Amino acid sequence: MGGALDVPGNVRAAAAAAAGSAAADPATAADDGGGGAAGDGAAVAEAEAAAEEELVAEWNFYCDPAAAARVWRSDVRLTLVPLDAIEPAPMTPPLMEALKRRGVKSRYAALAAAAWAAVTSNRPWHAYDLIAAAYVVRPALFARVEDVRCAVTADGRQRGRVARVATGGRVVQVVGGLDVQGFYDMLLEDLGRPSDDDDGDHGQASEPQPAPEL
Repeated sequence: MGGALDVPGNVRAAAAAAAGSAAADPATAADDGGGGAAGDGAAVAEAEAAAEEELVAEWNFYCDPAAAARVWRSDVRLTLVPLDAIEPAPMTPPLMEALKRRGVKSRYAALAAAAWAAVTSNRPWHAYDLIAAAYVVRPALFARVEDVRCAVTADGRQRGRVARVATGGRVVQVVGGLDVQGFYDMLLEDLGRPSDDDDGDHGQASEPQPAPEL
């Protein structure tokens, strides 16, 4: 999973949040009396610059754009599951509750619910790599696979960007059109399945619940 083709990237939001935190931190604010704290606003300026820098990159490609560009130059056949395919399926509160209920009988669901709860309590989250894996095991969940000529920006202010191009770059298969409810159903079914050595006791007893319809 990587790249953002026709949707905004997800790097800017994190940088903007960092800028807001820095601005609210008294340790980084300038002192009206002229005796500002160490750095006195430098952290704010740096975070704000970062927030403006990336409007287009997805986090995985942003972290190592040179590696992404190298893959693009290879002869390996590429299938891209970009942020475009991920965003329609957020980890919603009803989905998290359904996982918790299944966690009563399945250690897999219990572990997933606990892990995702740690990252969804104060910010949106998506099943990034799980959706990419879903294309491998359940390709029928995706309505589109199209050939797209695109290129990766390896450096500069738009490093990590994946963009459609008329010439150059390379043609990759781009996956889209996720059946969101079908993905949620698959996720809950697979994670809710007890293992052979599961004692089936991970909390209070609960009746099986259907997948949330969103």
